[in-house]
Amino acid sequence: EQYRPKAFEEVFHQEHVVQAFRQCLKTAQLPHLLLFGPQGTGKTTLIQALAHQLFGPLFYKDRVHEINASSDRGVQVIRDKVKPLAQRKISQQKPDGYNFPVPQFQIIILEEADALTKDAQAALRRIIEDCSATTRLALLCNYPSQIIAPIVSRCAKYRFSPLPDDLIQQRLMQIASKECIHVEKEQLDYVCDQSNGDMRKAVTIFQMLSSVCPIKQGYKTIQQSTIQDMMAVQGSVTIQNVNQIIQNCQQIEDETKFEQFVIEIIDQNQDSEELCQKIYDQIVKQECPDKLRCKTGQEYQKFGWSLARRCNEQLAVKKFIYGVRMALRYK
Repeated sequence: EQYRPKAFEEVFHQEHVVQAFRQCLKTAQLPHLLLFGPQGTGKTTLIQALAHQLFGPLFYKDRVHEINASSDRGVQVIRDKVKPLAQRKISQQKPDGYNFPVPQFQIIILEEADALTKDAQAALRRIIEDCSATTRLALLCNYPSQIIAPIVSRCAKYRFSPLPDDLIQQRLMQIASKECIHVEKEQLDYVCDQSNGDMRKAVTIFQMLSSVCPIKQGYKTIQQSTIQDMMAVQGSVTIQNVNQIIQNCQQIEDETKFEQFVIEIIDQNQDSEELCQKIYDQIVKQECPDKLRCKTGQEYQKFGWSLARRCNEQLAVKKFIYGVRMALRYK
């Protein structure tokens, strides 16, 4: 949180969203928003930055409310938390000389909105219709397909894309300079490889590495041995492991042996999302038929869908690996 951008000028990437929000700031007008994209790409950061510049420090706490829907998913959270906030009257006027627009509405930021049940979303739709005079909703989610169409049609949609590695490395170098940390490009490449365009994850990994590295001449020095220890502790997925999985999917004919191989993969307790993503990435970036790319993409999409629906993670990984095996053997 210490290095979260507080203004548009500090935000990396997402230029199209920044440009649109600057226009909202000029006019002091804001539609209901649907911000979607992978985690760690700046959805919360940008809506908070906009709110700070709309209301300033004096009105921010009174006019901006944040609710996370990942824990309370049912219709009750809409009735007990969102609806009372949306129905609040906005009466306080800004004092003379206060250099912020302070429009006559409040903002409710609803994070993980795709976790809401359909009944909860239906109740939210009614709030959008009835309280638009004084309330704007900003819905943040990873999977916009999980948001019902009546809500989507009432919101301005903005897609957030993963951050490129060079921007992540630039940000990490700024943090390293402020924190007196010596780091080489090789170590930064590892952080970027693990974060997959997720700035928050990259900063977290960088913080973990810096917390256990030795201090030399007043600087914390991140060494390759530190990264190797971290990978062992976290169960990080190596490219060698991914290539071995792909090779065995192609070569192991015996069903019993292959099932035992899959069980061994699951027992390694590696990060399931990272494992499946790297298998997918490794296959599609090779020279292979388009049919294989499409089939692997379908299996990866099914895996993501299973996680979004909170299915058993181990079964989802097993199903994905078997799907990849089928695609590779009959490409």
